[in-house]
Amino acid sequence: MLPYHNAVSDQLVVSLFPEFTVYLVYGKDHNLKWTHTTSEVEYPNVLSNCIFSTSRLITAFQNFTLAPLGAVNYASFYELNFGKEKVLSTSNTEEFMEVYKPNERYSLVSKRLVSDLQHTDIELVYQYASQKSYKDALYFYTYDNKLSVLAWKDGKFLLANRFPADNLEEVFYYIMLVIEQLELPADSLHFESVCSKGKHESYHSLFQKYVTPLYLSTLASSAHMAQEEKAKEAEVLAQFFAQCVL
Repeated sequence: MLPYHNAVSDQLVVSLFPEFTVYLVYGKDHNLKWTHTTSEVEYPNVLSNCIFSTSRLITAFQNFTLAPLGAVNYASFYELNFGKEKVLSTSNTEEFMEVYKPNERYSLVSKRLVSDLQHTDIELVYQYASQKSYKDALYFYTYDNKLSVLAWKDGKFLLANRFPADNLEEVFYYIMLVIEQLELPADSLHFESVCSKGKHESYHSLFQKYVTPLYLSTLASSAHMAQEEKAKEAEVLAQFFAQCVL
Protein backbone atom coordinates (compact mmCIF):
# COMPACT_ATOMS: atom_id res chain seq x y z
CA MET A 1 0.00 0.00 0.00
CA LEU A 2 1.32 3.43 -0.92
CA PRO A 3 2.14 5.92 1.88
CA TYR A 4 -0.28 8.82 2.31
CA HIS A 5 0.01 12.17 4.12
CA ASN A 6 -3.37 13.63 5.03
CA ALA A 7 -4.47 17.24 4.60
CA VAL A 8 -7.84 18.45 5.85
CA SER A 9 -8.64 19.81 2.38
CA ASP A 10 -8.31 16.33 0.85
CA GLN A 11 -11.41 14.66 -0.61
CA LEU A 12 -12.08 10.93 -0.32
CA VAL A 13 -14.03 9.03 -2.97
CA VAL A 14 -14.76 5.34 -2.39
CA SER A 15 -16.26 3.18 -5.14
CA LEU A 16 -17.78 -0.16 -4.18
CA PHE A 17 -17.66 -2.74 -6.97
CA PRO A 18 -18.94 -6.32 -6.53
CA GLU A 19 -15.44 -7.70 -5.90
CA PHE A 20 -13.31 -4.62 -5.23
CA THR A 21 -13.29 -1.41 -3.26
CA VAL A 22 -11.40 1.49 -4.85
CA TYR A 23 -10.22 4.25 -2.50
CA LEU A 24 -9.19 7.53 -4.14
CA VAL A 25 -7.93 10.65 -2.36
CA TYR A 26 -7.86 13.96 -4.22
CA GLY A 27 -6.15 17.18 -3.17
CA LYS A 28 -7.76 20.61 -3.16
CA ASP A 29 -6.84 21.09 -6.82
CA HIS A 30 -8.53 17.78 -7.71
CA ASN A 31 -5.18 16.10 -8.27
CA LEU A 32 -5.12 12.39 -7.41
CA LYS A 33 -2.89 12.00 -4.34
CA TRP A 34 -3.47 8.40 -3.26
CA THR A 35 -5.21 5.30 -4.56
CA HIS A 36 -5.79 1.82 -3.22
CA THR A 37 -7.78 -1.02 -4.76
CA THR A 38 -8.54 -4.03 -2.63
CA SER A 39 -10.72 -7.12 -2.42
CA GLU A 40 -10.40 -7.05 1.38
CA VAL A 41 -13.34 -5.82 3.43
CA GLU A 42 -11.29 -3.92 6.03
CA TYR A 43 -11.02 -0.13 5.87
CA PRO A 44 -7.40 0.85 5.10
CA ASN A 45 -5.42 1.50 8.29
CA VAL A 46 -3.60 4.40 6.65
CA LEU A 47 -6.93 6.28 6.43
CA SER A 48 -8.17 5.44 9.93
CA ASN A 49 -7.31 8.76 11.60
CA CYS A 50 -7.55 10.98 8.52
CA ILE A 51 -9.86 13.96 8.16
CA PHE A 52 -11.41 14.80 4.77
CA SER A 53 -13.27 17.88 3.59
CA THR A 54 -15.78 15.59 1.80
CA SER A 55 -16.32 11.85 1.61
CA ARG A 56 -18.19 10.25 -1.30
CA LEU A 57 -19.38 6.66 -1.38
CA ILE A 58 -20.34 5.27 -4.80
CA THR A 59 -22.13 1.97 -5.37
CA ALA A 60 -21.32 0.47 -8.78
CA PHE A 61 -22.62 -2.47 -10.80
CA GLN A 62 -25.31 -3.64 -8.41
CA ASN A 63 -28.67 -4.89 -9.71
CA PHE A 64 -31.01 -1.94 -10.27
CA THR A 65 -34.29 -0.92 -11.83
CA LEU A 66 -35.96 2.42 -12.51
CA ALA A 67 -39.18 3.61 -10.93
CA PRO A 68 -41.27 6.79 -11.29
CA LEU A 69 -40.41 9.69 -9.00
CA GLY A 70 -42.56 9.63 -5.89
CA ALA A 71 -43.33 5.91 -6.13
CA VAL A 72 -44.52 4.60 -2.76
CA ASN A 73 -43.98 0.88 -3.23
CA TYR A 74 -40.68 1.18 -5.09
CA ALA A 75 -39.67 -2.33 -4.04
CA SER A 76 -42.33 -3.76 -6.35
CA PHE A 77 -40.46 -2.37 -9.39
CA TYR A 78 -37.27 -4.12 -8.31
CA GLU A 79 -39.16 -7.34 -7.56
CA LEU A 80 -40.50 -7.53 -11.13
CA ASN A 81 -36.94 -7.82 -12.42
CA PHE A 82 -34.95 -9.55 -9.68
CA GLY A 83 -37.38 -11.00 -7.13
CA LYS A 84 -37.80 -10.00 -3.50
CA GLU A 85 -34.90 -8.42 -1.65
CA LYS A 86 -34.85 -7.65 2.08
CA VAL A 87 -32.77 -4.49 1.84
CA LEU A 88 -33.01 -1.97 -1.00
CA SER A 89 -31.75 1.56 -1.50
CA THR A 90 -32.87 4.38 -3.78
CA SER A 91 -31.20 7.21 -5.64
CA ASN A 92 -33.19 10.01 -7.28
CA THR A 93 -32.52 12.07 -10.37
CA GLU A 94 -34.80 14.75 -11.81
CA GLU A 95 -36.39 12.14 -14.10
CA PHE A 96 -36.51 8.82 -12.25
CA MET A 97 -35.91 6.93 -9.05
CA GLU A 98 -33.25 4.23 -9.16
CA VAL A 99 -33.95 1.23 -6.93
CA TYR A 100 -30.94 -0.97 -6.27
CA LYS A 101 -29.45 -3.62 -4.01
CA PRO A 102 -26.75 -2.16 -1.73
CA ASN A 103 -23.24 -3.55 -1.88
CA GLU A 104 -22.51 -5.98 0.96
CA ARG A 105 -19.57 -3.82 2.07
CA TYR A 106 -21.61 -0.62 2.15
CA SER A 107 -22.33 -0.55 5.90
CA LEU A 108 -18.75 -1.45 6.81
CA VAL A 109 -17.25 1.40 4.78
CA SER A 110 -20.01 3.91 5.47
CA LYS A 111 -19.60 3.75 9.24
CA ARG A 112 -15.95 4.77 8.88
CA LEU A 113 -16.80 7.93 6.94
CA VAL A 114 -18.03 11.23 8.35
CA SER A 115 -21.10 12.67 6.59
CA ASP A 116 -20.53 10.65 3.44
CA LEU A 117 -22.42 11.64 0.27
CA GLN A 118 -23.87 8.63 -1.55
CA HIS A 119 -24.15 7.98 -5.27
CA THR A 120 -24.51 5.16 -7.81
CA ASP A 121 -22.79 4.60 -11.13
CA ILE A 122 -26.08 4.91 -13.04
CA GLU A 123 -26.90 8.20 -11.33
CA LEU A 124 -23.46 9.67 -12.07
CA VAL A 125 -23.34 8.65 -15.74
CA TYR A 126 -26.89 9.95 -16.17
CA GLN A 127 -25.93 13.32 -14.64
CA TYR A 128 -22.75 13.47 -16.72
CA ALA A 129 -24.64 12.79 -19.95
CA SER A 130 -27.52 15.13 -19.08
CA GLN A 131 -25.13 18.07 -18.94
CA LYS A 132 -24.34 17.59 -22.62
CA SER A 133 -26.52 19.03 -25.39
CA TYR A 134 -26.85 16.01 -27.69
CA LYS A 135 -30.41 15.19 -28.79
CA ASP A 136 -29.66 11.57 -29.73
CA ALA A 137 -27.02 9.87 -27.62
CA LEU A 138 -25.89 6.52 -26.31
CA TYR A 139 -23.35 6.03 -23.51
CA PHE A 140 -21.95 2.70 -22.40
CA TYR A 141 -19.34 1.18 -20.11
CA THR A 142 -18.40 -2.35 -19.08
CA TYR A 143 -17.07 -4.16 -16.04
CA ASP A 144 -16.75 -7.86 -15.23
CA ASN A 145 -18.75 -9.06 -18.25
CA LYS A 146 -21.56 -6.59 -17.62
CA LEU A 147 -22.55 -3.86 -20.07
CA SER A 148 -24.31 -0.70 -18.88
CA VAL A 149 -26.15 1.43 -21.46
CA LEU A 150 -27.91 4.80 -21.18
CA ALA A 151 -29.73 6.33 -24.16
CA TRP A 152 -31.48 9.55 -25.20
CA LYS A 153 -33.65 10.26 -28.24
CA ASP A 154 -34.87 13.68 -29.40
CA GLY A 155 -33.48 15.13 -26.19
CA LYS A 156 -35.49 12.75 -23.98
CA PHE A 157 -34.01 10.14 -21.66
CA LEU A 158 -35.24 6.67 -22.70
CA LEU A 159 -33.12 3.92 -21.19
CA ALA A 160 -30.74 2.84 -18.46
CA ASN A 161 -30.09 -0.89 -18.41
CA ARG A 162 -27.45 -3.55 -17.80
CA PHE A 163 -26.80 -6.59 -19.96
CA PRO A 164 -24.61 -9.69 -19.59
CA ALA A 165 -21.76 -9.40 -22.07
CA ASP A 166 -19.00 -11.99 -21.90
CA ASN A 167 -17.14 -10.80 -25.00
CA LEU A 168 -16.96 -8.08 -27.66
CA GLU A 169 -19.55 -9.83 -29.83
CA GLU A 170 -22.14 -9.61 -27.07
CA VAL A 171 -21.28 -5.96 -26.39
CA PHE A 172 -21.87 -5.32 -30.10
CA TYR A 173 -25.14 -7.29 -30.11
CA TYR A 174 -26.75 -5.49 -27.17
CA ILE A 175 -25.72 -2.00 -28.23
CA MET A 176 -26.95 -2.55 -31.78
CA LEU A 177 -30.16 -4.01 -30.31
CA VAL A 178 -30.71 -0.85 -28.25
CA ILE A 179 -30.07 1.35 -31.30
CA GLU A 180 -32.54 -0.71 -33.36
CA GLN A 181 -35.27 -1.02 -30.73
CA LEU A 182 -35.17 2.68 -29.78
CA GLU A 183 -34.81 3.68 -33.46
CA LEU A 184 -31.76 5.81 -32.72
CA PRO A 185 -30.07 7.42 -35.76
CA ALA A 186 -26.85 5.40 -36.05
CA ASP A 187 -25.36 7.82 -38.59
CA SER A 188 -25.75 10.94 -36.43
CA LEU A 189 -25.80 9.53 -32.88
CA HIS A 190 -23.49 10.86 -30.19
CA PHE A 191 -21.80 7.58 -29.27
CA GLU A 192 -19.60 7.58 -26.16
CA SER A 193 -17.84 5.04 -23.97
CA VAL A 194 -16.36 5.33 -20.49
CA CYS A 195 -13.26 3.14 -20.66
CA SER A 196 -9.49 3.04 -21.01
CA LYS A 197 -7.81 4.13 -24.24
CA GLY A 198 -6.98 0.51 -25.07
CA LYS A 199 -10.60 -0.59 -24.76
CA HIS A 200 -11.76 2.43 -26.72
CA GLU A 201 -9.63 1.34 -29.66
CA SER A 202 -11.19 -2.14 -29.57
CA TYR A 203 -14.72 -0.76 -29.35
CA HIS A 204 -14.07 1.77 -32.11
CA SER A 205 -12.93 -1.01 -34.47
CA LEU A 206 -15.97 -3.06 -33.51
CA PHE A 207 -18.54 -0.37 -34.36
CA GLN A 208 -16.84 1.77 -37.00
CA LYS A 209 -18.79 0.28 -39.94
CA TYR A 210 -22.17 0.57 -38.24
CA VAL A 211 -22.31 3.64 -35.98
CA THR A 212 -20.83 7.13 -35.94
CA PRO A 213 -17.27 7.31 -34.49
CA LEU A 214 -17.04 6.29 -30.86
CA TYR A 215 -16.11 9.11 -28.49
CA LEU A 216 -13.92 8.42 -25.45
CA SER A 217 -15.12 10.17 -22.32
CA THR A 218 -12.78 13.01 -21.42
CA LEU A 219 -13.12 12.14 -17.75
CA ALA A 220 -11.98 8.56 -18.22
CA SER A 221 -8.42 7.71 -17.28
CA SER A 222 -5.98 4.95 -18.11
CA ALA A 223 -3.98 5.43 -14.91
CA HIS A 224 -4.04 2.42 -12.60
CA MET A 225 -2.05 0.72 -9.89
CA ALA A 226 -3.69 -2.71 -9.89
CA GLN A 227 -2.20 -5.74 -11.64
CA GLU A 228 -5.36 -7.80 -12.16
CA GLU A 229 -7.29 -6.85 -15.30
CA LYS A 230 -10.66 -6.67 -13.55
CA ALA A 231 -9.19 -4.40 -10.87
CA LYS A 232 -7.75 -2.14 -13.59
CA GLU A 233 -11.25 -1.86 -15.07
CA ALA A 234 -12.58 -0.87 -11.65
CA GLU A 235 -9.89 1.79 -11.19
CA VAL A 236 -10.57 3.45 -14.56
CA LEU A 237 -14.30 3.63 -13.84
CA ALA A 238 -13.75 4.73 -10.23
CA GLN A 239 -11.63 7.65 -11.42
CA PHE A 240 -14.38 8.63 -13.86
CA PHE A 241 -17.01 8.48 -11.10
CA ALA A 242 -14.77 10.55 -8.84
CA GLN A 243 -14.39 13.28 -11.46
CA CYS A 244 -18.19 13.40 -11.73
CA VAL A 245 -18.54 14.30 -8.03
CA LEU A 246 -15.49 16.50 -7.39
